[in-house]
Amino acid sequence: MSGFRREFHGCLTRRADGLFELADAVLCADGPVRTLVGLSLTPEHRRGHGGLYDVSPWLRPDGNTCPDRSFCHTYGRGRNEHRMIPGWPYSFVAALEAGGTSWTALLDAVRLPPGADVAAVTVAQLRGVLERLVAAGQWRQGDPEIMVVLDAGYDAPRIAYLLADLPVRVLGRMRSDRVLCRPTPPRVGTATAQAWNRLHPRLTRRAAWIDHTAPLPIIEGTVIRLTVERLPSGGVNKPVWLWCSAVDADAARVDCWWQMFLRRFDIEHTFRMLKQTLGWTRPRLRDPDAADRWT
Repeated sequence: MSGFRREFHGCLTRRADGLFELADAVLCADGPVRTLVGLSLTPEHRRGHGGLYDVSPWLRPDGNTCPDRSFCHTYGRGRNEHRMIPGWPYSFVAALEAGGTSWTALLDAVRLPPGADVAAVTVAQLRGVLERLVAAGQWRQGDPEIMVVLDAGYDAPRIAYLLADLPVRVLGRMRSDRVLCRPTPPRVGTATAQAWNRLHPRLTRRAAWIDHTAPLPIIEGTVIRLTVERLPSGGVNKPVWLWCSAVDADAARVDCWWQMFLRRFDIEHTFRMLKQTLGWTRPRLRDPDAADRWT
C-alpha cells in the first residue's frame, strides 16, 4: 500500500499534493460524496445537523415601478440603524452542519409577497423541503429529528404547533418582551364534605311565617358542611354550610351538590362584563322605570 501511494503521487504532474489528498479523502469517505467541502470534515461532522430558516432582502429602494415590493427590515446601514427599505424579501431554507465549518447547503428559496403570513409561508416551505428530503432518502424513519433554527422575527411556538405532525424540532430566538407561563400547578388542598340527612329548620311564627295560620310545616333536607385545607388566596378557610331540599342522597350526589354551588361564582364574571363592557350601570338615570327598560 505504501508503494502504491508513492507511485500514484508520482503520476500527478500538476498540483500533486492537492489531488492526492482529494483522492485519499474520496476513497476513505464512509458514503457518497456530495460536496467537496464535506471531504474536509470528520465523519461525525459530515452528518446533517439542522436546518436554518431565514429571510434576506433584495433591496430595490429606487425601483418605483417594480411590483410587489415590501418594506424589508435591514441592519447595520448608516450608524448601526435598523431601517425599513423597499425590496423583495426572500425566504431561504439551508441545511447546517456541525463542527468547525460555516458552509451551508441551500435547499429552497421563496419570495414573500406583500402582506404574507410569514408563519404560514414558513410552514408550507418547510413541509415541501421535508417531503423532498424524504423522497431523496436524506431522512428515513429512525433518523434523528430535524432541528429548525429560526430568528426572532418568527413565531416559533406557532410554527412548532403547525409542524407537530412532522419529525422536526423548532429552535428560535425569542423577543425580550415575550410572556411565558409555567404549567398549571396541581390543586393544593383537600376539600372535605360532611352531610346530615333529613334535617329540618326550626320554624317560629314570626318574620316570614307570622301570617301562616296552619300548623308550621316540617321541611326536610340535607345539610352539608364543606371544609378545605387551604384557600388559593391564603385567606381564612372557614367552613361553608349548605342546605339542599333533596334527601337520602349518596356520597357522589352530595359531592355533585357542593361543586354545583361553587359554580355559582361564575356569574360574578357576567356581572363584571355587564358593568365594565356593556355599560349597564353607566347611565345616570333617576327613574327606576327607565332603569328597568335599560336593563
